[in-house]
Amino acid sequence: MTENRFSSEKRNVILTERYLSGSHHYFFEVKEAKNGSKYIIIDQRKKVENKFFSTKMRIFENEMLEFQRILNKLINFSLNDTSVTETDNNYHNNQIESNLSPNNLIFLEEKYFSSSHYYFFEVKESKNGTKYIVIAQRKKLENEFISTKMRIFKDEMLEFQRVMNKLIAFSLNNNLIPNKISDINKDNQNKQIQLDSDLSPRFFDKIITTNNWKQFEEYAYYLLKLLGIETVYNFTGERQAGKADGFFKIGNLAVIYDCTLDFQNIENSKIEQINNYCNKLKQGSIELSGRTTEEFYNHHKQVWIITRGTTRQIKLINSIEVKEVAINDLMYLYQERLTSNMNNQSLEIKLRNI
Repeated sequence: MTENRFSSEKRNVILTERYLSGSHHYFFEVKEAKNGSKYIIIDQRKKVENKFFSTKMRIFENEMLEFQRILNKLINFSLNDTSVTETDNNYHNNQIESNLSPNNLIFLEEKYFSSSHYYFFEVKESKNGTKYIVIAQRKKLENEFISTKMRIFKDEMLEFQRVMNKLIAFSLNNNLIPNKISDINKDNQNKQIQLDSDLSPRFFDKIITTNNWKQFEEYAYYLLKLLGIETVYNFTGERQAGKADGFFKIGNLAVIYDCTLDFQNIENSKIEQINNYCNKLKQGSIELSGRTTEEFYNHHKQVWIITRGTTRQIKLINSIEVKEVAINDLMYLYQERLTSNMNNQSLEIKLRNI
């Protein structure tokens, strides 16, 4: 595999991440250059017999947003496209790599050029029907191009996306590491959280004390609107089993949400509703009142169960993340947005990674 040649000069390492998949070991670093700008190094390592072969890419600060936009688009397409029959998700990537060939069908292509690199992105399909992403980074030195390629397999995509979104948000947003907001104050469950009273709407006190499920649903909807999510709908009305409480879409994220005051054993008590919500998201569009239809075929899709519990991932169903989302975390995010320079893209990243 091709390996980029990086200067041996030591740089300031600000943030590191890593994860291991069935085929690759990934190491990520955010570093700071002499001029104060940040860049990300992606180090993908593959073990062959007893040796590791390393492929590295360096993403500069002025390239990050476009790299992120294309990466998210290709991952969402790869995980949500159903036009081709896919094999079981529990495949082994080493077997996939043996099925790769230069003639594999290309489903989607993107490219962009910065002042430093040429980027070429492809979504391909291997012989067994699974999709993977090829990222090629080219740099011109004198009269020739030096190229580096990475393959991101299907079971690596969500974690690769999560880490890159986190590192890009960190690099571009004044060194604020987007950790889970629930880590700020885990002891505040079922208690009045300590928010600045001058910044908190009156219903914040009620949303953490009410025993009325209709009020809880209504206030959760108001909170999502206050966060700055423009495309948000609530399905309030008669209580009906299997029906969601609302839907919202921001940037490349689409979410069906359900609010509940009973957050014990959600995995079993709401199994039918969760499966129903995932099936609706998988369709790529949803019909709303007033003859309105929202489409989200290539969006990143999530199901939220909004509670007074703790934010956590419940399960992954057909590449759709199912989460329990603490109402307290959304309230903290509201205050953070008021007191910081958080744009819509940063808000989308925080909601996606909450």
